This record gives sequence, structure tokens and C-alpha cells, in this order.
Amino acid sequence: MDDIQIAPSLKYSTTDAAPDTPNLTLSLELQGLSDSKIAKRNSNSGIIFRIHRNTDDHDQPCSFYWSETVDAWGSGGLVLLRHNQGQLERVSLPSEPWRAHDPRERIARNPHRLFELKPGESTWFFAGIPESWLDTMVSGEKYELLWPGGEIYWWAWGGIAENEIRSRDGLPRALLSGTPRVSFTVVEEPPAPLYETPRPKWPQNPAPRTPLFTVVLTGAGSMEMTDVNFQLVQTVTYRGLVSKDPGADPEPATQLITFDAFNLMIPFEWAFRSRGNSEWEYCQDQSVDCALTDLIYDSETAVNVGKDRRWISLAPGESWSQELEIDERLPSDLAPGDNIRYQLEGEIIKMWNWGSKEDHAQTVLMLPSGRDAGDWINRSPIVVPASNPLEFTIIS
Repeated sequence: MDDIQIAPSLKYSTTDAAPDTPNLTLSLELQGLSDSKIAKRNSNSGIIFRIHRNTDDHDQPCSFYWSETVDAWGSGGLVLLRHNQGQLERVSLPSEPWRAHDPRERIARNPHRLFELKPGESTWFFAGIPESWLDTMVSGEKYELLWPGGEIYWWAWGGIAENEIRSRDGLPRALLSGTPRVSFTVVEEPPAPLYETPRPKWPQNPAPRTPLFTVVLTGAGSMEMTDVNFQLVQTVTYRGLVSKDPGADPEPATQLITFDAFNLMIPFEWAFRSRGNSEWEYCQDQSVDCALTDLIYDSETAVNVGKDRRWISLAPGESWSQELEIDERLPSDLAPGDNIRYQLEGEIIKMWNWGSKEDHAQTVLMLPSGRDAGDWINRSPIVVPASNPLEFTIIS
């Protein structure tokens, strides 16, 4: 019955794909509370998007761009359905014009959603459900998110490094198919706490109407002793603006921002271990190098904000993600059964401004001094809170 009800919302299937295009499918996984619940005011609730490349006519990699900000949450993306007396009814969602930016502009300012996959490979990332979507949902009601199928704006055969960012003119249409759905019930929850373990962290009180970020760690619930490539994913989301009323929900934001992401690219971490029923004990703290030491300005350097990769642009509701390899940061005496609790400490972003990287294509700053940086350094800083603590178990 449900399949019949969702049929009008579907746009594409695997049979609609053009020949000689990559065979890509999308699956969705709910990350929320227990029992398939999503909290309206909990920034740790959201969706894990997983893109898989199935076998097709090519053995070489394919590269493509797909961003949840526009492709999933924008017009033509995910469909929100509400259960109502045995029927599924489509929920009308607010129009957000900023989600319709030219895709080429999006690729240039937000390249972390460029992917490269070989046949049989997958990639995944976490994204929170936009506040504007949550505001349309009623606590206690059951909903479904449905991917109706969609086009991939930019793709090419070969790796990312082999291809220039260009429009899809002349390329056959590539599709991201599959009809995955996730069901959940919406519940009222207070804002996500500032976690007591390993230690609470707001570096300072954020100033009203400065950008509000949240940080979420996702990863597998277990790690094999021999897994040298175990990774967690850090996702930073631009949620809105800090309210002038302490403890209130974020205020809506309409402007893009560009900021120095260095402290997020090399975050400070805390790791704790527990064995059996023992107390959590501290086992490591250091900066995750992420092989980004080339981004450190050792001497006074003229930096073009529009071109330097340590500067990131985000639109309201948009996320930036990176993988953190942590195997070398864990105790050398790990044993099966050990529980690890891992958390990123809060950060301060001192250099930021309104607008996209394209808006600041001609902006050159002298760093690290920040000499004559004007608005970039004179604004109230962005205060980034600690991430959620993520726990996983060591297995043999």
C-alpha cells in the first residue's frame, strides 16, 4: 500500500539512466534517538547519506559532485511524508532561495562534496535535518523521508584530479537512483547538552547574532584490533545565528559565511577508555594532524581567501565534513572489550566574514598576523562547541 502511495513522488529509477554513465545509488540511515525517533532540538539527529557505485561498463574511477544542502534538502530533493490515518501525505516545505545557487558556484566554494568512486566502492557522510524542515514537523507525529531519485549535475570518468570543474553540457545524464526511505517519530527534546564527559567545553559565551555551528562525530560502533584505517567523520553544520536570548533556539540565517577553518581541520581531541565496569580514564589528548601541516602559515604570508583551501564557505544549514584517522592516537595496549569514548573539544574561529569565497575572490590577508584585516578580525568570534562523545568497542 505504501509503495502505491509514494509512486507519485518518484522521479527516476535505474531504468532511466543513460548508457555509458556511472551506476550510482543512494541509501539513507537515520541517526537520532532510540526507537527511530528524531528530536526537534537535538543537533545530533540527522541522516547518514551513503552513495554506492554498482558495477557498470567502466573499471576506471568516476568523480562526481553531490551536496545534501541543495541536492537533498533543496527543491527537487528529498520528499517529506507524514503518516495520517493510514495514509501518506506530502508535507509542504518552505522555499529557501539560497539553496538554488548555481551548481558550479557550489562546487567552487564547497569542494568537500566532490567524490571519487571505483566500482563496488561507497562513500558516506552525516547531515543534520534543516531547522526549517524540523519546524514544519509536529511532535508525536510519524514521518518518512523519501529519496525520489535525482540527477547528478557534474560527473566525469576518471579521478577528481584528472577533471576540471565544468558544466555537464555534452555529457549524458547521470542519475543517483534508488528509492530509500527512513521512518521516524518526532519528539520534543531540549537542546543537545554540553557534554560532561570528558569535560564541558564552550570556549567562551558566543555573541548574539554570530554564526552558530554544531559539531557531530559519526562512525562505526566497533573497531577491529587490526584495522589501521579506522576513521570517524567530523561534520560541522552552520545552524543559524546565536539568539540574543540565552538558551533560545537559533535565529534564522540568510547570509553565506567564509571562515578560517584551520582549527576545525586540526581539532583538539579527547579520548577516554573503560574496561569492563571500570570508570572512564583519560588516555590521550593531542591535535589530529590530518596531514594538513602545509596549511600552517609559518611566516608572514599573503593569502587569497578565495583560493586558499583552509578557508571554507557555508550557506545556512550547510555542512562541512572531514575524516579523522585515529588509530595512532589510541593507547598501545588496546585489548578486545575495551570501550573508547572520543570527543572533539570546542574551538574559536577568530577570522570570518559574511559572503561566499567568490564574493571574496580578490581578498588578500596577511597571515598569521592579521595585519590590516579589518572586518575579518574585528568581528565577535564564532564559538564552536564540543562535539558529541562517540563510543565504540575494540573487537578481535
